[in-house]
Amino acid sequence: MSTSQQLRVWPGERLLLPIENAAARYLLRCVQGEGYLRIMSCAQRQAIVRGDERLIAGGEIATLTGKKAMLIELKKLS
Repeated sequence: MSTSQQLRVWPGERLLLPIENAAARYLLRCVQGEGYLRIMSCAQRQAIVRGDERLIAGGEIATLTGKKAMLIELKKLS
């Protein structure tokens, strides 16, 4: 079973992901806007735009930084 939540990220704001359980896998989907995702085990940040999806593996910590106002759907995978 999966659960999801929607998050707003404003330009210049940095959000630490995941919000709840770091051991779970998450699917991040950009519904609106632009920004950057940095997964801590990888040195390079990834550009995120509307329609993009990224998997955050269990145990990973990531930051999401808004470039334009973003609406993100974060789905916890079982």
